[in-house]
This record gives sequence, structure tokens and C-alpha cells, in this order.
Amino acid sequence: MTDQLCIGIVSPWPKVKNAEFEVIERMKFVIQSMGHKYIVIDSEGIFVEGTHSQLDDQVTFVISMHFISAKLWFNYTYYAVWNPVRFYHDAKYEEVMNNVLSYDDYLLYPSQPMKRHLLNFFRGTNKNMGGESEWVAGCSGPLLKPSIDQLKNAKLFYVGINWEKISNKNGRHHSLLKKFDKAKVIRIFGPRKFAGVRPWAGFDSYEGDIPFDGHSLIEKLHDCGISLVLSSEQHRLSEACSSRIYESCHAGTVIISDRNTFVTNQFADRVLYFTYGKDDEETYQNIMKQVNWVKDNPEKALELAKSSQQLYVEKYSMEQGLRNIIKNHPKRLEVFNKRHLPLDKSIVVDVVIPWLSPNIKGAEKLLQSISQQSYLNINIVILCDTSLKNSWEKLCQPTGKSFEVHEVNMFVDAKLKPKAINGVFVSEALKRSSSDYFILLNQQEQWSTHHVSCLLGALQRKPNANVSISGSIVDGANSSSTHLLAATPDDLGEIVGLRSLCDSGSFLFRNSFASSDIFILIEQLFHSFITPMLIEALKETEGIYAATNTLSSKAKNNNEVKELDVLIAMRTIGEFYRLDLNYRKLVNSFVLTRTKSISFWEIRKVTLEFIKGKLRQKKRLFAFSKYIYKKFICRFIY
Repeated sequence: MTDQLCIGIVSPWPKVKNAEFEVIERMKFVIQSMGHKYIVIDSEGIFVEGTHSQLDDQVTFVISMHFISAKLWFNYTYYAVWNPVRFYHDAKYEEVMNNVLSYDDYLLYPSQPMKRHLLNFFRGTNKNMGGESEWVAGCSGPLLKPSIDQLKNAKLFYVGINWEKISNKNGRHHSLLKKFDKAKVIRIFGPRKFAGVRPWAGFDSYEGDIPFDGHSLIEKLHDCGISLVLSSEQHRLSEACSSRIYESCHAGTVIISDRNTFVTNQFADRVLYFTYGKDDEETYQNIMKQVNWVKDNPEKALELAKSSQQLYVEKYSMEQGLRNIIKNHPKRLEVFNKRHLPLDKSIVVDVVIPWLSPNIKGAEKLLQSISQQSYLNINIVILCDTSLKNSWEKLCQPTGKSFEVHEVNMFVDAKLKPKAINGVFVSEALKRSSSDYFILLNQQEQWSTHHVSCLLGALQRKPNANVSISGSIVDGANSSSTHLLAATPDDLGEIVGLRSLCDSGSFLFRNSFASSDIFILIEQLFHSFITPMLIEALKETEGIYAATNTLSSKAKNNNEVKELDVLIAMRTIGEFYRLDLNYRKLVNSFVLTRTKSISFWEIRKVTLEFIKGKLRQKKRLFAFSKYIYKKFICRFIY
């Protein structure tokens, strides 16, 4: 891979000067020095800056560095697994790990606990570990060579925000740093003022902040000569280290570190170590022994600095890391294809489009998603009003796909009032599907190029499943915000809940499971026709479904508050089914006439009565009743 590439970088906090900002500055420098382009985007995929102007198919791959961001675009994306395991648990674990699962690939930190955590989380998915590239938060720019002169008047380097001071508390190393401050053997850097507080007030050794520009911190480190690397408890438990150790190596300093397992394993005797004592005084004395040794033995200390820097250049520098990622990228794409793409590519998949609009506005964009699919054996089945047949045929011809346009008299008068509810037309469209597999495509959806391939591949690898599901992204109805729904839903209740937001094109069905009962339910259930199909498909295989573990579907959420009744009812049906209750009784309570849709208050009344009755019958569910009340009934009331 020698051609010029474009590498995407995700900045979760574009305007905040923090560690991620510093790493991005270093990445930009290295990418350009290697002759490539870069684009920086925020967590929603919106352009921030770069030598490339937009997130498009010219972007070779994207790198994300924090679990707060999810993959909300279709470009192949790596997630850098840098955060200690405890960080995930301190955040909203389920939410952030859903974000982690959304990525295509992973850049691993050389830490066994972090690898084991990821391996355990991926158990049951097709994201099997093996062959991933390793990467750490190395530095960029010219190396600063260690020297004897540098060590003659060496002092400890320390930089931090001193977060605790913002809450009128002493920092976690306050007493220890005060001892170094009093002995005048340390230089402290950090923000002069943060959140209205001066976090380093009272420290004579404080020398101001350091610009987040990718190189100033390295220069300050070099000037100090000795770097004090203190690991948090979370880092030590995960056998990981902050970027301070790589910055120290790049700056050519002597490193004094606590006995972090990662440091002892990777750097061995290239680093000086200290042990935490029973109190700060003992810890201070242990560190000062190493500081005095450096001053008493500058030649030996110089060799330590040179040795640690050489190891860093070989394994951990930003440039070496990015070169390895780029070199390994074609192999990672090959692994992705083997995991996700279909084994048999001769199967025809029907993409069924029940077109319920009186015009073809948006149709061309919809067909573009189909024509760009990497899977070629697609048959387009369109059901539309008689007046639109010719227009649809003209639009379908350039796609190069086989297609069928079926016409119906959809409207009853000049005001374009529908003759029947949406479910009737969907049912009719499905009856026209003759292939073994079908997808129902909604007007608001976009697909990645591998969407159909991944859905079909998932079903082929799980022959007992009747339905496969892709990860889903949704654009907000009343804002520009974009959200990850789920990379892999865990159960039927969640799948049906997703239907409240995403669209039907996230699911691929086997035609073989369909029955007349399903079509009856579809006709009854207005626009939420996909829900009974999901329930039936999963019920016949005891809840088995195939997850693609990829994000390849994106939809616009147009559900307004007035539709909340039907949407929550659908999720309720799924929850009752999961609890082995009689969901059909609830479904049949929602029967709609062909001229009248059900009202909010009707569905609320029926649902409340049904829930109360079932809870009386199922005493074993008494403890669960509060959960149902909070999750469903309260939402109906409001």
C-alpha cells in the first residue's frame, strides 16, 4: 500500500484541549510527514479540519480513540483500545460497550487484561480476536537526544490538571508533590486557571501551562531531564500506562516509574523504579533515592535514557505505529470479508419497496443505495400507485439490477387519501416476492455498500435463523444529531424496540418462514408492520437470529410524539413475547379498520388492561411488574 492515503481521525471533543487533542496533533504531523492526507471529524462524522475536505469513499480508514464515540458512518473504522477496563465500568458500561462493538476493527494496547476484557465481551459475536494491529499513544516530531548536560541540573517533570482542587479538595498526589516542591527538585506544569479555580496555587514549583501543539510538552520534558511517571490505580490494574512514558522516551529523559506491570514487562531495566510506601513521606524518600542516583551517576543514567528511547523508536513511536497499521490494513479487510460476507453469492435477494407516496420524490436516492451494493444478485420489487409505474421503471433501468414494478390503485380520491392502511400494501408487496430472501426497504434509509452482503452472510452462517439484523444508526427527526441504536441487540425485546426508531431495511428475512397469519397481522398493524414479522421469525426458531455485528444501515427517525402510542405498543408486544405471554391477544386488540387509525387513548387503555390482567395471572412476574410499569406504562401516561 504505497499510494497516498487519507486517514480519518475522530475528535470526541474538538474544542477541548486535552490528551486526545494532543494525540491528534501528533497524528496529523506524522500522517503529513508520511505523504498522506488526513481528515478530522467529530463524534457524529462532521468535518472539523483536514487536508481532505469530507468523509467520503476516498478515506481509506478512520481511527477513533475514545469509547464515548460510536461509529456513525460507513467507512472502515478502527477503535484504539487504550482505556483501562475500569474506565468502561465507571462510565455507562452497556452504552459505551455498545459504542465499542460498533467498530469494524481494533488497535490493541499490549496489555493482557485489556485484551481479555475485549475477548470476553466479543464472545458470541463474530468479532474473533487475532491478528489485530497494536498501537499506543506515541509521539511525533524529531527525537530529542539525551545528554550529560541535560542531567547536570535535572529536575522531576510533572504535568496535570489537579482535578480535585476544583471541588476544594487536595489532589491525589498533593502531599507528595508538596514535598518535592519544598525540596525544589520538581517543575510542575498545568492550567493556570481551570473552571474558575487555580489548581496549582501554593506550589512554588509551578511554571504555567504547556500549549497543546504536539511538541511543546516534549521540549519541557527534555529540559527537565527526569520524568516522574505515576500510574493511576486503574492503569495499574489493567497493566497499562498513560502516554507520559512515551513522551518521556521521545524527549530523551531518564524515567522514574512506579512498578506498573506494563512498564516492568516492556521496559525492564531501561527504567528506574520506586515502590509506594506506607505513607507519602516513605514514597517521597523512595523516589528521591532514584533522583539522587541519577545526579550521582549521570553516565549510567544517560545510557538508561538512550536505551529506553531506542526501544520506543522500534516499538512505540507514532510513525512506527501508523506504518504498521497501514501495512496490515489489507489483511484486516480480508479478515473482515471472511467474517461477514456471504459464502454463496449466487442467491437472489429481493429488495421489496412498498412505495406509499403519491410521487417519486426521494426514489432516486433510495435506488442509489441498492445500485452501490457490493452484493450483485439483487432483484428490486416495487409496489406503487398506478400513476407512478412508468416513472419507477425509468429510474430502475440505470441501476443494472433486475426489477419488477407492480401497480395498485392506492388512492381513493383527488386528495390522495390512501385507500387502505400501509400494512395492506406491504402485505401485497411481500406476496410478490419470489426469492428465498427479502428485505423491506423504507423511503428514509441509506445503506453501506456491504449491507446486503453482511445480512446474507450472517444468515448463511446461522442456518437455523429466520432473520438477520444489522447495526443501526438513526438521524434525529427534529435535530441534526445522529445516534447509534445498537451494534448487536441482545434479545427480542431490544430488536422490537429498535423498530421504534430504525427502519425495516435493517432486517433480512427468509421467505420460508412466512405464513398467512403474518400477513393478517401486517395488515392490522399500520406502519409498524415489521414487528409481527420479527416476532414470528424469532418465535419459530426459539429466539434465534443472526447478527451481522456491523453497522450498515442508517435511517431518518420521523417519529413524532403523536406516534408514540403505536411505537411503544410494539416494544411492549416484544417484551411480553420475551416473557412468554400471549402477545397475540394484545396484537389483536390493536386491529385497525381500513379508514380509521387507533388513537393514543385507545391503545393506552387496552395496554393497561392487558398488562394488569397478565400480571394477576402470572404471580411469578410480580417482582418484574415495577420494571414494566416504569418502562412502559409511565411512558404511556406522559
